Amino acid sequence: MVVEESLWSRVDRLVDRCRTVEHIYLHGLHLLAARRWRALGRPVPEELVASELTAHAAIDDALHVLERVRAAVSGRIVLVHGLEVAASYPDRALRSFGDLDLLVESEPQARAALLRAGFEEIDADGPPPLLWRERPVPLELFDRPRWVDGLRAPAAAELLALAQPSSTGIEGIGALPPVEHALVVAANAWAHKPLRRARDLVDVAALTAPLDRAALDTAARAWRMERLWSTTIGATDALLSGRATLPLRLWARDVQELREQSFRERLLRHYLAVFWALPPGPAARVTARTLLRDARRISRR
Repeated sequence: MVVEESLWSRVDRLVDRCRTVEHIYLHGLHLLAARRWRALGRPVPEELVASELTAHAAIDDALHVLERVRAAVSGRIVLVHGLEVAASYPDRALRSFGDLDLLVESEPQARAALLRAGFEEIDADGPPPLLWRERPVPLELFDRPRWVDGLRAPAAAELLALAQPSSTGIEGIGALPPVEHALVVAANAWAHKPLRRARDLVDVAALTAPLDRAALDTAARAWRMERLWSTTIGATDALLSGRATLPLRLWARDVQELREQSFRERLLRHYLAVFWALPPGPAARVTARTLLRDARRISRR
């Protein structure tokens, strides 16, 4: 188990392994790197200083946006991912976020209420994010969590019923309990791309450092995501200790080595990672569907 007192010193050593500023940004460690280099007396590049200023401004903007959301939308609202994860860092400004993710009772009703309140939609693939122009932090609404193909997501009603006060201090903006939030964050990151970047694993380490591993394992089994969770927490522990699990050696070596993924790694991650998230039978079926979908896409070119 990663002990909370030693976690951030391990993260510092992880940052020290990054070879270039480009790779630091690629793996989402830029704000942590600025803190680390300043503590070591090293010059902090202007682009990192600019990122720090942007991070502080984004937090202020996000809190104003959340207050407007709470005033406009009735029903329960749960903040997940970015800003709420940042509360587990030594300073929220050490963890950047691109938008605000809100779980609501009804996405269409919440969207309509926010549009009436002056929010605007942004062009995007899928449901368009919302934006309050005076405080330009995009807002993502959903009434079901983003999950991994082949796994059944917990019901939104179940998650909303677990809501407790969020780290924002805004009345009526809830958050998930720490155990459930850690699992939701892990599943969401995996759904974007399995073991995508180092910061995804730092997030997991930050969220779980004060938690009981047995409670996390029990909750993962209840949601039938024990393989995904075991892979994620195993990779997290290994990355922060300088070791490597099989996924970090086979198809996520770019995370272990803190660099850009190769074409080979991209292919292996695309087709093999599912076997570390699902039992063999369901994983094979998901891979077959992926191969068929890719073949159809290629044939249409």
